[in-house]
Amino acid sequence: MYLNPFNDFGFKRLFANPKHPEPRRDFITHALAPFGIGEILETELLDRELTPDARELRGGAVDVLCRIPYPNTESSPASGETSSPRGPNALQGGEQIIVEMQLSEQKDFLKRSTYYTSGVYRNQLKKGEWYSKLRPVYLIALLDFCIFPGDDPFRWHTTCCLKTKEPTVGN
Repeated sequence: MYLNPFNDFGFKRLFANPKHPEPRRDFITHALAPFGIGEILETELLDRELTPDARELRGGAVDVLCRIPYPNTESSPASGETSSPRGPNALQGGEQIIVEMQLSEQKDFLKRSTYYTSGVYRNQLKKGEWYSKLRPVYLIALLDFCIFPGDDPFRWHTTCCLKTKEPTVGN
């Protein structure tokens, strides 16, 4: 059976399948490798529906939302401590990753993805928890269009850090 990863059904079947986490884990490992992040050993699927806090606010849904589980160590996420035996280049646990596939051009994709990513980031804390518990949220977007002015539409692989808004070419 052929599964087309470039349509919504195939993409979610491949990367959001709880019975087969290997494609998701391997893809995320390779996508984050240019940023110096080591191998992803495990991912935990989360609800992809982004429910707003109030009825009048807009929600949304992402294609894949997962979290890197905390390692089985003495440190816990409640303590705010993030050291683990995974090594200096590995994600330490609690980080959340959004994976989006968008083939049709959306002029507001950057705004939408920023809105979704910031909502995932904001929803990490419960009342009374310290900001030091906040963990990074990563967005991996597979796009068939350019979102940055002057971007070369024939470039094979573009990585961008929103802190600097400087696109760089990868292999």
